[in-house]
Amino acid sequence: MIMAVLLMTACSSEQNGDPVRRDDEGRVALQLTACMPTITVETVTRAAGNAWEANDAIGVFALDHNRTMVTADGRNVSYKVASAGTGYQTFSPTGAPLYLPTDGSAADICAYYPYKGDVTDPTQVAIDLTDQTDQKAIDWMSSGRTQYTTQGGSTPITRDNPTCQLLFSHRMCKIQFNITNGDGIAAGDLANNPSMEVMGLSPVGYLNLLTGAVTTNGGTTVVFHPQEMTAAAGYVKSFEATVLPQVAGDSQVTFVIGTSPQARYTFTLPGREFVAGKRYIYNVTVRNKAVSMTSTVTDWTAGVSGGGVVYI
Repeated sequence: MIMAVLLMTACSSEQNGDPVRRDDEGRVALQLTACMPTITVETVTRAAGNAWEANDAIGVFALDHNRTMVTADGRNVSYKVASAGTGYQTFSPTGAPLYLPTDGSAADICAYYPYKGDVTDPTQVAIDLTDQTDQKAIDWMSSGRTQYTTQGGSTPITRDNPTCQLLFSHRMCKIQFNITNGDGIAAGDLANNPSMEVMGLSPVGYLNLLTGAVTTNGGTTVVFHPQEMTAAAGYVKSFEATVLPQVAGDSQVTFVIGTSPQARYTFTLPGREFVAGKRYIYNVTVRNKAVSMTSTVTDWTAGVSGGGVVYI
């Protein structure tokens, strides 16, 4: 309940005051504003931010009220925001708008970010996080099923009430590795063409836009590579990866430095449940013959912590 109040407070604003948009046949277009989730713990990447960037595009579906049937003009319509900002920002169609049912019936709206042109089924949006190069491009968010013109309101979305506020939530989670040097390793050694490899977490799955649920689809033997980010205070290097929420067994992580010769330091992440919207921070000390590690789980607004040590 406290979280919901925080979200609503930070995303409060006036609704879009633009006049109702109609086409030559009298069809009424949806008027849309959208807000990112509130983040109080700011970090480096977009997946932990709370501001839209100019030209951010979302995909929007309209469904018959309380049903899964997509309306005639409501399948994966692209909308984008004109300028950067926090709170509810106005989104405009990039092409033909989403028109509401002409018979005056209510429509439920669901949306997702980032927009993909090949999405056709709002209950099964394919997610592939194998390529971690662009963290913003895999920061999947969705609004869930929105049935009323305002958050917490009671007015159904119809051609007579064509406005809609969407409140997005992060559907992925983050893993962050902070690396420092210990006995037998110089800080400069860690700067020698470093990289990371992770295996044991599924990077592919599906997102249900109506419920926000995420399911995995195998791929636990696929190796993916966290991307280097600005180093956390007190550490030489930091890396991060966007991952699907999942219950995972032990996962293998390798920190690699150098090219020829190449030094590989492999350690194990103990099995756990990875939950949407959380950032899992692993602080790793690389030593000559061992890797020690502590971990923290952060909920982008609150968190709990734990720790452990592994040797190789």
